[in-house]
Amino acid sequence: MPFIQQTNFATLIYGRGKMIINQLDSEKYRNDQGHQDMNKIRTDLEKWLESKQLLKVVMDRD
Repeated sequence: MPFIQQTNFATLIYGRGKMIINQLDSEKYRNDQGHQDMNKIRTDLEKWLESKQLLKVVMDRD
């Protein structure tokens, strides 16, 4: 893989990681006591990290 493609891929993955972290910090992933709801986090992480989902991100398609 040429350096430019590697750089773009790394930037894409880094950006996706930041987006995931920001979402996981939101209220959606908190329980009634304000603690992180690990079941909600696990469910969405599994969904986001499915091969098909990652491929869409890497290929920059919706």
